[in-house]
Amino acid sequence: DIKIWLLSWMPDRWRSDIVGLMIEMDNCLGSFLRGQILISTIVGLLIALGLFIIGIDFPFVTGFAAGIFNIVPYFGPVIGAIPAIIFALIKSPISAFYVVVLFAIVNQVESSIISPNILGEHVGLHPVTVIFAIISGGYLYGILGVILAVPVTSIIKVALRYVQNKLLEQS
Repeated sequence: DIKIWLLSWMPDRWRSDIVGLMIEMDNCLGSFLRGQILISTIVGLLIALGLFIIGIDFPFVTGFAAGIFNIVPYFGPVIGAIPAIIFALIKSPISAFYVVVLFAIVNQVESSIISPNILGEHVGLHPVTVIFAIISGGYLYGILGVILAVPVTSIIKVALRYVQNKLLEQS
């Protein structure tokens, strides 16, 4: 097992601290993933409800697909909208317009309200910190930065809290 091998190379006095820190980081990443799944579920349900109200065929299957694709930043909501727009075009062009508006509204609500609040709650970051991390990650590293911004920020928070606690213990 790699974990046991790595721990065997560490000095005994650091081992328990490192294990505790790794467990806390692992919990933080798990919370992030659970938050992402919750956000995707909410988006899928909102899309399904909107498609049902508009009268588009297969609203729940299409909403489920939109929720899954929503995990991918930038392109996910667009890819998730394509089947709904196709089903709407079969019905009428105005229905397709309503579907585009629905996806735009849900995407805006998700990115400005739902994601910052849910991710912030799950990983212990303030919603403004989440928004700032995502914007900074996107600016510095593009799509990969957007994807990794919140988990990296939460890991940095865990590490800084560990250092702070160690410094307080020593003084």
